[in-house]
Amino acid sequence: MTYQFAAALLAGSGAGLREVRVTSLAEGVFYSHAVLTNGAVVDARPSDAINLAAVTGAPVNARVRAARPADRAPSAGQDLARVCDVAGYRGVTVLGPESVCPDSV
Repeated sequence: MTYQFAAALLAGSGAGLREVRVTSLAEGVFYSHAVLTNGAVVDARPSDAINLAAVTGAPVNARVRAARPADRAPSAGQDLARVCDVAGYRGVTVLGPESVCPDSV
């Protein structure tokens, strides 16, 4: 219900969610941005942003730069996949060779 409310607030303000960008991984924590249709970029927890994308139908793109070699482990991509599974979101696009996320996400 909260994500439907957030989507309604965005729509009521004349904006919407254009895309979610999962951008980095540091100390085992993913970071992301919610990009709005009015051009604003908002820092967001990936779990919140992906849930909002699931409600609105916006795409999720993962181009993750790992801050340290340990964050490049295959489990990092599996962690992101689990967040998407919990949200019921199946549309993550992995961009770029520096991504820690497997192509199967």
